[in-house]
Amino acid sequence: MSEKATKVLLIEGDADQSSVIVRSLAAGPGSGGTFDVREAPRLSTGSRLLAHERFDAILLDLSFAQHVGIEGFRRISCQAPDTAVLVLTGAQDEALAAQAVAEGAQDYVIKGTPECWLLGRAIRHAIERKRLSREVERLLDCDDAPKLVIDAAGGVRYANPAAEALFGMGAESLRGRTFTYASSPGHPGRVQISVAGSARRSVEMSAAGISWNGAGARLITLRDASDASRLRLLEAEVSENMRLVEIKNRFMGRISHELRNSLATVKTAVFCLNDGLSGGLSPRQARLVEMISRNVDRQVKIIDNILDLARFQSGKLKIAARSVDLGGVLDEISQEFRLKNKAQRLHVDLPEELPAVHGDPDLLVQVLRNLLENAFRFARGQVTVKAEDGGETVALSVADDGPGIPKDKIGELFNHFVQLERPTGGDGYKGTGLGLAICKEIVEGHRGRIWAESLDSGGARFSFTVPKAAAAPLLEAAAGPSRRGQD
Repeated sequence: MSEKATKVLLIEGDADQSSVIVRSLAAGPGSGGTFDVREAPRLSTGSRLLAHERFDAILLDLSFAQHVGIEGFRRISCQAPDTAVLVLTGAQDEALAAQAVAEGAQDYVIKGTPECWLLGRAIRHAIERKRLSREVERLLDCDDAPKLVIDAAGGVRYANPAAEALFGMGAESLRGRTFTYASSPGHPGRVQISVAGSARRSVEMSAAGISWNGAGARLITLRDASDASRLRLLEAEVSENMRLVEIKNRFMGRISHELRNSLATVKTAVFCLNDGLSGGLSPRQARLVEMISRNVDRQVKIIDNILDLARFQSGKLKIAARSVDLGGVLDEISQEFRLKNKAQRLHVDLPEELPAVHGDPDLLVQVLRNLLENAFRFARGQVTVKAEDGGETVALSVADDGPGIPKDKIGELFNHFVQLERPTGGDGYKGTGLGLAICKEIVEGHRGRIWAESLDSGGARFSFTVPKAAAAPLLEAAAGPSRRGQD
């Protein structure tokens, strides 16, 4: 039985580009199936097609629709709210494409770049992301508590029916408005807001940092200040969070196998090209192959980070703790980083007799590697690793001489998807904003703590503690078995 073709609406004003894209989808690597592409040379033509047909995905060329600005995307997105939208743009219009993603597009692709070669896979991933986001929206729609999603600029991106009823206006009217009430993640408080049918009402508001359409955002929950209503809404929120986590875990399990296999295939092809098995490469071809290889490695790392965090949060990743010679671990990892970062100096400060610690050596190496990679990205000239005897624990710190950490960011660094602006230069790797969240899960799983600080002399320091091997039985007896060790 043949697989059903994926229906794609291509709204592209350049006939040559449209032809290239159609051919790419017909023969693209790893597309996972066939595509039924309908071409529309104008926005109005695409709009008419959407009025009579249903599509799985829309490819929208923003460059030709620029005369109406972002309104072209808004018009298509409003007409087909359940359809995944990928915007196509030139390098000079990348800011416009990023704005479209912030307003709900699943992704954007710059025409004429290597990522266009994998357009078929990008479409399938966009369809899955859209399906997941709509599933989350449906869950939020069923919640009795008013909920809003606020972007980094303070604009409302989503409002559930309960929020519409509270403010006395529809979601379309709320969307785009500025949310003027303070809402720092993790800091609930009581505020007076203007609502429908009442001049002012006292509500309790809490905020959580989330990712919405690939960008950092805040999920705002508003609750009636009465105790009875608060208890009922808290129970509903716990139930909802459990369902959301289960959806996330199922989604990650589905895509991880496909992503790993696809990347392994690309990596094998790159190896064959580099090894000359398909003939020699010109200097330009070699540079393109190297770029592909580097980005495949980065994508593998991103997938590993996401899956690691999911396993920790679900309690499926065990900590195989034993006595660990921390000095030997630090010596091995410092040699690795000295070879990788020859332009910067790594200084390791260890006491003459460093006690053994109780932990999982592989996971402790992962924490140190994440902290060192972050430090070298920000350091101007030197990174310092220091270990100190802290009584029943050993404290380790990784410090750099970079620009430091803004005071308003220190409390958020270990949340999911939180990233600082990197200095110019470096390898350009932006990561996922999950590295420090993973470090926090690992350290707390070892019954330690982790924190960050900005140094008066400049730079930042990240520190964490691990129990000594001699103190481990006492800690286990006092705290009981770790949830990380449960099946």
